Amino acid sequence: MDGYVRAEISVSALQHNIDLLRGVLSPGVGLCAVVKANAYGHGIRQVLGVMGGSADMLGVASCSEAVTLREMGWQRPILQFALSGAMDADALGQLIVYNIFLSLTHRQELGLLAEAAGRVGRPAQVHIKIDTGMTRSGVLPENLPELYRLAQDNPNIRVAGMYTHFACSEDPDKRPTLEQLDRLRRALADCGNPQVCLHAANSAAAMDLPQTHLTMVRPGLALYGVQPGPALQRKLALRPAMRVKAPIVLVKDVPAGAQSGYGWTYRFDKPARLALVPIGYADGYFRSFSNQAVMQVRGVDCPVRGRVSMDQTVIEVTHLPPLRVGEEAVVISSDPAAANSLENLARLANTIPYEVVCRLGDRITRQAVA
Repeated sequence: MDGYVRAEISVSALQHNIDLLRGVLSPGVGLCAVVKANAYGHGIRQVLGVMGGSADMLGVASCSEAVTLREMGWQRPILQFALSGAMDADALGQLIVYNIFLSLTHRQELGLLAEAAGRVGRPAQVHIKIDTGMTRSGVLPENLPELYRLAQDNPNIRVAGMYTHFACSEDPDKRPTLEQLDRLRRALADCGNPQVCLHAANSAAAMDLPQTHLTMVRPGLALYGVQPGPALQRKLALRPAMRVKAPIVLVKDVPAGAQSGYGWTYRFDKPARLALVPIGYADGYFRSFSNQAVMQVRGVDCPVRGRVSMDQTVIEVTHLPPLRVGEEAVVISSDPAAANSLENLARLANTIPYEVVCRLGDRITRQAVA
């Protein structure tokens, strides 16, 4: 069933969201558009055209993502957030030749980068990542001055930036985020306040906390039109860029007493009409949507009946006029108020919108639309 299901990616919605985010930035503040994980599931090829006219830098997570962007023709700066998948000299050398900004988080990485840069005859350009409280990757603030000095003194390394990542900027209590910002400022002061690119703000901080903008911001989910949290102090009128649609491949009538799907978790008390939609948990349509989610057909909510299967999902369409095979069901709506919006589906799965979009599979065709 490859190609049956498609995610329509609205180019105008993407541009609208970027323009809104640009509008809250002070003049001269750069925008690093985070496009890791295939542009949060939206498809890097589908979004790259918009980013080309609007982003100063792209942020990625892996070596393969950085290389793919260069091979697709992106000539502007790229920042790789981690060196995963590029811990040998050859892989690092390719990134250096491709002029990728690389994250530096500890002394061991410094040696690897310097060795790779020496081999290719070009300095490695790095952004030093500082762990101000996320307790993930990054050098601790008290160790930053030594790492910065070692990097500065190494002829094969050029420090181009410093940054941190906020742990809970989407929460209504902004004190933890401001404490992280204060740790960052003190760490930078201990290094003499280097005149390099400085960035910390993710989507929520970019929207809510202008004091975190520094010289560049790194929005992710907001670019794609999804609010990064339900309790933001400043909500922008973002427009979701994705709508997932699938054709109905079978319509059938069943009698009262029929039971649907694996485990017979739904029983029809009355005669019903059902439609089969070719999407399932192998495509990222969560099994936890079973007997909970809806899809829209002709603009009407149609409930999922029975368990979501690997490749197929049954919805009830009894309340609609007769349907034809080939008519479309909207699996994920681009209307934030819809029952099958990204946010509402995430709530049903007890997760966050990030996970829902990032788990949409390769069998779903991404298509750029107006």
